[in-house]
Amino acid sequence: LLSLAEFSRKSRLPHEEQLFYWSVLLLDQQNDLANEKLSHHKTGEEWKAKAHGSWIPIDKLDAAHSDWSKAWRLRSEHFSVRCNHSLRRTLDTLFELEAFYMYFYQLFEQETSLPQLTDPIEVYVYKDDESFPSQGTHAGPFFNDKENILYTYVEDGVPLDLFKEATQGLFHNLVERATGSRGKFPAWLDEAWADHMGTIIVSTNPGKPQLEPARTSITRFRAVAETRDPFSITRILNFEEADYLASSKQNLKYGQGYTLFHYLLKGDGKYHDKFMEYIRQAILGKGQSSTFNKIFKRSLKKIEVGHLRHAQKA
Repeated sequence: LLSLAEFSRKSRLPHEEQLFYWSVLLLDQQNDLANEKLSHHKTGEEWKAKAHGSWIPIDKLDAAHSDWSKAWRLRSEHFSVRCNHSLRRTLDTLFELEAFYMYFYQLFEQETSLPQLTDPIEVYVYKDDESFPSQGTHAGPFFNDKENILYTYVEDGVPLDLFKEATQGLFHNLVERATGSRGKFPAWLDEAWADHMGTIIVSTNPGKPQLEPARTSITRFRAVAETRDPFSITRILNFEEADYLASSKQNLKYGQGYTLFHYLLKGDGKYHDKFMEYIRQAILGKGQSSTFNKIFKRSLKKIEVGHLRHAQKA
């Protein structure tokens, strides 16, 4: 960890350098080098850190940051986390988000010409669901595009829906807030792609999520396979954010969007290249249904039937 901190310094990654020194203190609270680099103060034989205007012993820091108003605030290259759970969970969340970022670009950067984030995405991680502030129709984790903040809480030791909501945060920052953007990212693609990323990245080891590209959401496929009254492809392409928040056929809306995305991305392979072309247009803010119809032209009916069969086979 000390070597990684030094490597980060030489690589001009000051935030990562700080994270690795904090990680050292999880293993050795009195490590002289890490404490010195973090500008801590030594009283006698004990190191203390500055928190809320006071010098706090290292082993008391989690308690000092347990209230939301005094929560941990740390950042990495692409994310800034506020968390009142623990130092370990705060660090693990940042490492998990950076792994997500790496996986996302590893999978899609070459084909979609995605730009890189220039400003960090703010992430609020509450220690449990009881302290989590539900807002409006959002009962669980969500990305607030007006505030540009991802809200989530810790459940069973991990932040709930972290990678799904981080995906939506990426799209908001790379598309809607981008200089020269011509419009919003289409709601169906936003939700479906987020579901996809939330499915294929697995948090089996805190701080070190694994990429499993072959994983699929059986829940999403089942919602489509079992329906007798599916939405038309035209309806799917024109879904708004409010449609996903409405309770009517909510599972089917998410299910069909996810199934359509998965079918075009993987399916039998014949639509992949054109789907990437559509995504490139969507990233430029031109992801309207008219763009989709123009790219796929006479294949719309086949896609409508094909994505339903795709769910049944899965």
